[in-house]
Amino acid sequence: MRLRAGPVMLERIAARFSSLTSLDMSQNSEFPGWKDSNLSLVAQSFSRLERLNINNCKGISDKGLTAIGQKLSSLQWLDVSGCKQITDLGVEHIASRCHGLRVLYLSRCKLITDNSLAALSQCRFLENLVLQGCTNIGDDGLIRLSEGCSSLQVLDLAKCGKVGDIGVKSIVHACSTFLHTLVLEDCPQVGDVGVIAAGECCQSLHTLLLGGCRLLSDFALDAYFRRHTNLTNLQVEFCMKLTDNGIKVVFANCPSLEVLDVRCCFLLTDMCFETLRLGENCIKELRISGCCGITSEGVKKVAESCPQLTFIEAKYCTHISTNTIVSIAFLDGCRVVLDKETLLF
Repeated sequence: MRLRAGPVMLERIAARFSSLTSLDMSQNSEFPGWKDSNLSLVAQSFSRLERLNINNCKGISDKGLTAIGQKLSSLQWLDVSGCKQITDLGVEHIASRCHGLRVLYLSRCKLITDNSLAALSQCRFLENLVLQGCTNIGDDGLIRLSEGCSSLQVLDLAKCGKVGDIGVKSIVHACSTFLHTLVLEDCPQVGDVGVIAAGECCQSLHTLLLGGCRLLSDFALDAYFRRHTNLTNLQVEFCMKLTDNGIKVVFANCPSLEVLDVRCCFLLTDMCFETLRLGENCIKELRISGCCGITSEGVKKVAESCPQLTFIEAKYCTHISTNTIVSIAFLDGCRVVLDKETLLF
């Protein structure tokens, strides 16, 4: 059930639908809305609840999460993203009682620290953990998390500025069997070591998002893609140390790649597409905006070599113009986004 009608309606629903298993109370406004007392009613009324979404409920604090943890031990899915009052105390109550928890969203909960990750190591069945924008967690927390969580399939650490290679290496080794999506965007302390560690042990990984990891170099891509060839989505935008050599290794060794984002990798030129071969790649989406060294000739090479291509974004590329793009034989349905217009072929 999705509930947007307020406390009075919540009381009526609680009286009538006590067997509810999924409840969405998320908000889209800055208004505090739901309070801890409302969560206490939820905890008392819906003993079978397995899925709870309180995303962006800014009136919720540790008191509300404590009530959830005490009463809803069967909870498997919880989203508290944007609940800015939540601290380690609330997370610890959830982790200590909801041992069957599989999915947890904590994005933008900036008061939580490494202590929350230590507590979550109790959740042995945790599969999906989103910590985007949790700026007070770091390597120590990931090391503690890795001591108990070995079933993670999705880990999102975007904008966690204190996370570095040591923490990433620890958690990817612990979750090597199941991890298929790793998000490290805008983690300025993550470099080659963490990425190479993921390549060495995570054979199920198909999505790797590294945008803004400015320490990343060609060395990491070379080491990663000589071991791991199953990636379908690679995003390395704003990784400004990458050169043509790194991207050539990607194309040469990863035929399953479908999405590549290299926006604002300023050192790239047309040479990065040299290893593309017709019939040997699955590229569907390519983003090269801000790569001023790439010209229309490079785009032509992509169009000729990628039979599944459906989308190219090429904004702010000074050597790519509408006049040159329209002369390239793209497949029907391919969309090309330029500075001032979008072309559909």
